[in-house]
Order: sequence, then structure tokens, then C-alpha cells
Amino acid sequence: MKKREFMNELKEALDGSVSTQTYYDTMNYYEDYFKKQKEAGRTEEEICASLGSARIIAKTIIDTEGQGASGRYYDTESDSYDGGVNNRRAGESSQKGWHVNVDDEGNTSFAYGKLDFSSTLGKVLTAIVLVLAAALVIGIVLGVIWIGFKIVWYVVIPVVIILFIVNLIIYIFGGGRY
Repeated sequence: MKKREFMNELKEALDGSVSTQTYYDTMNYYEDYFKKQKEAGRTEEEICASLGSARIIAKTIIDTEGQGASGRYYDTESDSYDGGVNNRRAGESSQKGWHVNVDDEGNTSFAYGKLDFSSTLGKVLTAIVLVLAAALVIGIVLGVIWIGFKIVWYVVIPVVIILFIVNLIIYIFGGGRY
């Protein structure tokens, strides 16, 4: 097995199963390990043979972190590990749709895709959406009130005035009999 195969297997096994910090720490550790062992004159095959299965290493890391039984599954098909350089940026995940992020201290935050609603951007977007929703509700309420005002102004008031005039005429010319 070559370094690239080992690192790909480790990446696939860890991705979405451990915290972002643990993921990057582990990937960086094994990158450095391979580099130091190659400087010592060992081949990639020898290094991989001495390390053993990347999946077993990943399982140990997952169990050690305490998230192995969570049953979480994340889509990892879109991420790739190419030439020893991880294409994911810090804090980025392959999670899609609505999900809950849990950091190393156990703090939780809601997210949709890559947008974490506890971040500054998430809070700003949430505030904008709430303001727009409030504006929509206020607009609808004011629209209904405006329509009600128009109905009262153009229909009810003229009808009341006409009825008042008719009653006044009947009272005046009818001899005041009611």
C-alpha cells in the first residue's frame, strides 16, 4: 500500500465521524509521520506495513473521541484527497441539509449545509430573514387594514350618510311620526 491509498482510506473512515479538529490533527500527524519516516530512509510500503490498517486506526480514533456509537453518517463523495493535500478548508464539512454541529466542549449549533447559524454570518442572515418576515406580516396586516379602511370610506360611510338623509327627509316631511 502507498501513502496516498493509506491517507485516502484514513480520510474516508474519519470524515464525518470525528470533530473537525480531531480530523485535521490526525491527518496532519500522519502526513508528518510519513515525511519523517521517508527522511529516515523507509519506503512508503514499509511505513504502511508498520502502521497497519488505516480503518483500524480510524476506528480507534473514533472510539477514543467517544463518537463511535452516534450512528451519524455524512456524505463524503464530494471531498477528495489529492497528492497529500487535503482539499477541505478548516471548519468545512460535507454535511448537506439541516444538521446539528457538536464541538469538542459539547456545545451544539444548528446548520444548513456549510452555514452554521451560530456564526456571525448565520446570525446576520437569521436577523435579515426575521426582519423580512416581520415586514411581510406587517405589510399583510396593514394591507388588510387599508382595504378595510377603503371599504369603510367608500361603501359604509356613503351608505350611512344616505340612510341618515333618507331618515331625515322622512322625519321632516312625514310629520315626525315614528
